[in-house]
This record gives sequence, C-alpha cells and structure tokens, in this order.
Amino acid sequence: MTNPATSLLEKIQQIKATLPPDTLLFTCVGGFYELYYEDAQRAAPILRVKLETRGTVPVCGVPCYMLDDYLAKAIRAGKKVAIYDGGITND
Repeated sequence: MTNPATSLLEKIQQIKATLPPDTLLFTCVGGFYELYYEDAQRAAPILRVKLETRGTVPVCGVPCYMLDDYLAKAIRAGKKVAIYDGGITND
C-alpha cells in the first residue's frame, strides 16, 4: 500500500508541473488548505501564516473556512493561485 502522504506530495508535484510558473497551489487536506515546498516558503510571509516542515518538506496552511480571505490576500499581492480539492487516491 502506498503511503498517503507520499501520494499527496507526488500528486502535488504532478499538478504543479501543469501550472503556470509561480502559481501558488492550495491543496485541501482535512480542514485546511495547505501549500508545500517553494509555494509554502513564498506564501507564508504574504499570508502571514507560520512556515513549518513535515520531515524535510516546507508547509503552511489556512483553515478551509477562511480560504476566500487568504486567496484574496495572495491575489492582492500579485500571485496566481490554483486549488486542488481532489483528495488522495491510492492507485
């Protein structure tokens, strides 16, 4: 069985490869929309949220119920945004 966390990170990298450069990808995980890797490092100061790590992966997140506010903040800062709400699949 594939590790769900690894599957998610792989899926994020696949999606990021299809997006225009510098697009912030917000990924739904439980009750949060999280950003990973370089997106987390770029977004944390803009969104004024704490940058953390999971293992060696930089991550930051915002509560789902506040997504609109944080998307607006990122867009006002001149960032492109994308949302992945597809969940994790174990193929």
